Amino acid sequence: RDIYGNTSEKVAACHSRIAKIYRNQADAIRKSMMQSSSHVLPGIRVRVEGLQNQAQYNGLEGVVLKQEDDSRVCVRLDQDKKQLRLKLENVRMPCATVDERKEMYAQLQDLVHEEVTTSKELLRIQVQVAGVKHFNTAAAYFTLGLVYLQTSKVAETREAVAIITKAIRLLRRVVDDDDTLVLTGLKMAKGLKMAQ
Repeated sequence: RDIYGNTSEKVAACHSRIAKIYRNQADAIRKSMMQSSSHVLPGIRVRVEGLQNQAQYNGLEGVVLKQEDDSRVCVRLDQDKKQLRLKLENVRMPCATVDERKEMYAQLQDLVHEEVTTSKELLRIQVQVAGVKHFNTAAAYFTLGLVYLQTSKVAETREAVAIITKAIRLLRRVVDDDDTLVLTGLKMAKGLKMAQ
């Protein structure tokens, strides 16, 4: 491996993209686990039932695209990607069994673990490529801190606060007061407040 050349920067960019994929997958699982039957929001999975004229769609599952004003929802079916405009009474959220919820939770934990591992590697590469006192290194620390927050474990939440604090300190060292990058640092500070 070329630790200080273009290859390392490409590897770091790849780790960043992989971490984003893990984050998106974990967010989808969290959203699925938090579904309640009283809300039909875009992105929620539903099962079609009770249709009289188009009974062939009964029992099929899909994703709500939007809820319309007249108590109807637009649903994209999984099977053929067809979009249906349905009354709320004709959609029901499939209830996950205990075993399905345990499986989703295990998947979520695996994804968060993978995201932590990928973010640590991104940070390691960033320190090797740009050094400790660099804006991108501060951003990598911040990203790792946010990933630790997602675990919802007490010890890792403490670690997250320490890492985000370190990111903010680094950011203060490497940017000028009137630099536009400070705006990004302010977003980092909001992440620290969220962690605390």
